[in-house]
Formats: sequence, structure tokens, C-alpha cells
Amino acid sequence: MWYFWDSLNKFNIWHEQVKLGLGLPKPGINSATGEIDNNAQMTTDYTEIKSYENGFIAYIENDIANIYSDNIGVEINPIISNSME
Repeated sequence: MWYFWDSLNKFNIWHEQVKLGLGLPKPGINSATGEIDNNAQMTTDYTEIKSYENGFIAYIENDIANIYSDNIGVEINPIISNSME
């Protein structure tokens, strides 16, 4: 689902809770071996925020939304343009 926040600060408060809970940042993993790949880029964020109308939106998986519901934005069904995908 997509969620909407009316300020970047509100999103950041929620996102920091999620990153802490998920143990981010994490080192990259080799998909073939499942081992840590020191040459791979680290995973630093759970999701990517996008500007939308008078605020910001981000795609959040249902299980993450349920676990980290404090300070989560408002569920929204945005009209997504090709430039936002």
C-alpha cells in the first residue's frame, strides 16, 4: 500500500523507527551464495519517498505497516505517473 505524509520530517520519524527495527543499514548480500558481499552497495533505507501533491508518499508492505504503525502516514491510493514508477 501507499502511504502519505504531509511533511518530510514526519516521514523521517517513521522511517527511522523502521530502519532501526530492521537493523539497517545492512551489508549487501551475494544473491547466488547468500554471503555478505563487501563490494556490494549497503542497504540503507527501507523504502523510497516521492513527492506527491502537497506532501510525500512511499510504498509500504502490509506486514511492515502493521508492525511499524506508530507515526505511519495515511493510507492512500495515488495516481502514479510513469515518472514516479
